[in-house]
This record gives sequence, structure tokens and C-alpha cells, in this order.
Amino acid sequence: GNGGSVQTTGAQEYTVGVSLNSGENTIELVCFNNLKTFANETTECNFANITSTVGQAGSIIDADFSRNTEGFTFSGDAETPVYSDGERSSSALSNNSQALVIALGGVDNSDITDIDARWTQTITSTGGSFTLSVDANLIQTSEYEANEFGRVGIMIDGQLRVLDTITGNGNGGPDLSTGLQTYTIPVNLSAGQHTVDLYCFNNQKTFNNETTTCVFDNLIIE
Repeated sequence: GNGGSVQTTGAQEYTVGVSLNSGENTIELVCFNNLKTFANETTECNFANITSTVGQAGSIIDADFSRNTEGFTFSGDAETPVYSDGERSSSALSNNSQALVIALGGVDNSDITDIDARWTQTITSTGGSFTLSVDANLIQTSEYEANEFGRVGIMIDGQLRVLDTITGNGNGGPDLSTGLQTYTIPVNLSAGQHTVDLYCFNNQKTFNNETTTCVFDNLIIE
């Protein structure tokens, strides 16, 4: 109304959740009034202590992988598996960047079960809900029987997310492949450090030409 005391919200702390696009974003401090008819009518906005915390888990691997074996671990194999320890191979996705290839297979005709390989990286998160995306291809040689399967997946803090599975189609015939495609899954991370594993697995290997191959590229959490 006309006259009376000045109205104020008082100094308060406001917390606002926002969704941001990748890249640059503009943040504006805005002050507004809808109608002004007298010289002593004034709307005043006071701002202080403005902070912005972006919940960015971080890009794990933008494109290329290292050729060295750092980060690789293997389990469930009595012998040394056949693998490509960071071998660069064109993924044909995402600007034709170079992929990580992990190939699992035995070295002789003995039975080997539950072979897995993991390539581990550590990330730091501010905490929150994120989207994980990765280009992946699972390839299985034709010699696998119907009770033999391979898997490609992602592990976050030891929890496995299976991206795809291929079961053998019998002895002979063409190799089986999911084809290189982009997988997207939601993840929730607390603030702090987390481990992310690129995971390749096969449940049984009986001949040295049976190989499960997992190809990874462009792993991003944002």
C-alpha cells in the first residue's frame, strides 16, 4: 500500500538446483520490479557469497587409452590369458578415436572357467546423479558352444553393470558381435573418490581359438 514501512525478505541463503548443458553456461544476478510510478519507489536486490558447485563426476576417458598395462587386473584364470593391454584400434565412433581392446582366451586346450579382465581408473566426484556413456563392442569367436558366454560391462565401486552378453552358437560358423554401439546408464555417486572398471568376462574356455573380445571407447560420466 501507499506508505508504511519498507518491506524486506531479510538476508537469506537460497539454494537452487540447475541443469547445465555441456560447455559454457551464463549465470546472471537479476533484479526486477513490475511497475514504478513515483521517484521514491525503489526495488533493491542485495547479493553476496555467490557460489556455484557443478556436480561433475568428470570425463574418465575422452578418447584414447594408454598402451601400457597399468590399471589391468585379471582373475579366475590359472594361466595367462590372451589380451591386448591397451592396444590401440580404431573404434569407428566418436571422431574415429582409438579404442581399448581386451581379448580373453586360454593358451592351450585345458578347461578354464570364469575369466575376467578389468581396466581400472579412479575418479573424484562432487556427488550427485550422473549419466555414464561408453562406446562398446562385444565379440565372441564362433567356436563357443551354447553353454559358453561372454560379457562386456562396467563396474563402479565393485558393482557390475552388464552392458551386453553373447552366448555361443555352436562349433563353427561366423563370429558373433554386438557391433560397436553407445550404452548409456544412470549412476549415483557420493562425494569423493570412486573406482570405475572396464570389464570383460567369459564363463568357459576350452580351446585356444575361443576368444571373447571387449572393445571400449569414449567412457564419460557427466
